Amino acid sequence: MIKRFKDSREKQIDPEKELPGRRDEIKKITKMLETAGQSLIVNLFGSAGVGKTTLAKAVCSKWQGKYVAFDLREAKDMRAVYSNLMSSLGLTVPIGYIDQNYIITKIHEEIQRSKKRVLFLLDNVEQFTVGQGKEGKNLKTAFVQFLESLSRFKGEDEETSLRLLLTSRTQLQDAKKVDNFEVKSLERSFSEEILASKGMVNVSSQQKNELISISKGIPLLLKGLAAILRQERKTADDLIAGVEKRKRTTPKKSKLEEDAKEKPFNFEDEGLDEVQ
Repeated sequence: MIKRFKDSREKQIDPEKELPGRRDEIKKITKMLETAGQSLIVNLFGSAGVGKTTLAKAVCSKWQGKYVAFDLREAKDMRAVYSNLMSSLGLTVPIGYIDQNYIITKIHEEIQRSKKRVLFLLDNVEQFTVGQGKEGKNLKTAFVQFLESLSRFKGEDEETSLRLLLTSRTQLQDAKKVDNFEVKSLERSFSEEILASKGMVNVSSQQKNELISISKGIPLLLKGLAAILRQERKTADDLIAGVEKRKRTTPKKSKLEEDAKEKPFNFEDEGLDEVQ
């Protein structure tokens, strides 16, 4: 209950301050979701740290209706998806075997009663989209079938509708009603803007260029590097030297590049306990 209350009170994101370089993406995604008869499900995909969740929440903050967001990072099966959706609408989750058609019917009925435009944000759903191995393929099939059935909702009036927004590291292929939208790294000018606004102190032009090159346009890395500099945990030269050392010890790919693609960068190694 407390979590749902906090989510409902989540402050709106100012794209100009928190998401430099993402204004066009916010407009495009919002238009995709709001245009009648167009995208019922949009999957924002891209590497870790590129800003998928932040971008998705910015879209939700502009949604003209009710939106519910929940993180499925720790979800292992479809029951977790059912439970999150049902609970977000204040519905009771059945004990024991759960019939998918029952869940869909109850959700559709609740949306119809609300007479609102509803947007569900399913954050971090890559375990349902990869489809590796027999178990993974079965999970992906069940997930896609559930999304497509859920999106068949037909409101009794134009003001009642349902849309779904996903974030994942991979595209959701073989799904007829899903439009994949790639979230790419930031352009150089916006990378520089983040570094400058988040704490780039006593950094020469050459050091700045190297830090921007290190970050590869990934907002999480940019904010983390800037936070380290702002808190004076490391100097710019120390950060650059640390990355160069990792490159020398990892012949095929730099550790930083691996982290950016597979998991959030571990800033603790660079002396930062938490990146806000």
